[in-house]
Amino acid sequence: MERTTALYDRDAYRTEFEATVLSSAQAEDGAFRVILDQTCFFPEQGGQTADRGLLWREQDREYAATVIDARIADGVVTHICDRPFLPGDRVKGRISWQRRLDFMRQHTGEHILSGVVCGRFRYHNVGFHLSDHGVTVDYDGPLDEDQLREVERAANEAVLRDLPVIAWYPDKQEIEALSYRSKKELSGAVRLVSIPGIDLCACCVPHVRHTGEVGMIKVLSMIRWKGGVRLSIACGQRALEAFTQKQRVLAGLTDLMTAGEEDLADNVRKLRQELKESKARCREAEGQMLLLRAGEIPAEQQNALLFVSEADEDSVSEAVKALTARHPGISGVLCGDDEQGYRFMLGSPGRDLRPLAAFLRERGVKGGGSSDLIRGFGRLPKAAWETLIKEWNGPDI
Repeated sequence: MERTTALYDRDAYRTEFEATVLSSAQAEDGAFRVILDQTCFFPEQGGQTADRGLLWREQDREYAATVIDARIADGVVTHICDRPFLPGDRVKGRISWQRRLDFMRQHTGEHILSGVVCGRFRYHNVGFHLSDHGVTVDYDGPLDEDQLREVERAANEAVLRDLPVIAWYPDKQEIEALSYRSKKELSGAVRLVSIPGIDLCACCVPHVRHTGEVGMIKVLSMIRWKGGVRLSIACGQRALEAFTQKQRVLAGLTDLMTAGEEDLADNVRKLRQELKESKARCREAEGQMLLLRAGEIPAEQQNALLFVSEADEDSVSEAVKALTARHPGISGVLCGDDEQGYRFMLGSPGRDLRPLAAFLRERGVKGGGSSDLIRGFGRLPKAAWETLIKEWNGPDI
C-alpha cells in the first residue's frame, strides 16, 4: 500500500481534512483499522502518543467514528476507530486541536530543554515519553540541583525570546554538513527541527511555530536513571496546573502548621524528630506492657499465647523469649484480630517447631522458621489458634 500523505507534517496547525478510505477491517479487539490516502492524525511515534479526534462520511455527518489511536508502519498510517467505513468512502476528519496544541507545546519545550542540556553539558537525550498524563526526558549524564536550575532558567529565557521553530527536510548534501541531535541512526529523508542558537534535532513530530507559544517550562522532578537522570517536566497550561496544585498543597500545610512558607521545612523536620522520639517511647512502653502480660500468665501453664492488636517485631521477640523461658510448651505472641487475621511468632524451649509449621500450613497458615522459633500469618480467629495449639502440643493453655 502507498504511503499515507502526512498532512500533519506539512502544517501542524491544520485541524480538518478530507480523505478517501483505502481499507477498513475489524481486528480481534473489536476496533476497526481504517487506512486513508491522507491524514491530519499524527500517529504514535517520536516518543509521544497519537492524536485523537473524529472521522465521518461526507454525506452522513451523523455517522461519526471516534479515532482512539493512530499507528504508522512503513509510512502507512492506520487509524484505530470505533466504527467501520467502506473502501472508497469519502470522509472528513477533525483532530482534537486543544490536545494537539498541548502536545506541540510539551514537545517543543522538551527540545528547548534538551538543546540547553546538550549545549552546556554535552549530555544526550536517550529517552522521551509524552502522553496525556505526563512528560519524561532521560539524559545520559548527571545533573545537580544548581545545574538543573541553570538549565531551567536558560530554557525559559529561550521561550521569552520567542525564537522561530523551523521544520524542514534538508537535501543529502545539506544534511551531511549539519551537526544535529538524534537518538538513533536514521536513513532516508530526515526531518530536522531547528531553534536558532538553542537546538537542531531530527524529529518527526508537530511543533509550535515560535518558542513563545510553549509558555513556562517547569521541571517537576529529577531522579537518577541508568547513570544519568530522568526529568519530569511540564510546559504551558500543564506547568500552570502543576504550580497551582503545589500552591494548594503548600497553603494547606502552612495553615496546618500555622507557619509561613519560609518556616515550613524547619517545622516539618522538627515534627519528624518529635514523631521519631514518640514512636521510640511507644515501642518501649509497648514492649514493657507485653513483658508484664507475659509475666501474668501462671508459670505452671504449659502453653502460653498472648493476643494483641499490634506490636513491633522487637517487642514481640522479647516477649516470646520471656514466655519460652517460663513455659515448657508452645509460647508466642499473635498480633491482629479475628477479622484481619494474625501475624504470629511462636517459640518453644524443648520442642522442634518445624513440624508445627507444617501442621499449620496444612490448615492454610503461611509461615516457617527454625526448630525453636517459627513465624508467619494466618486468617484464623483466636479460638482456632488456641484449638490448633492444643491439638498439636496438648491442652494446657
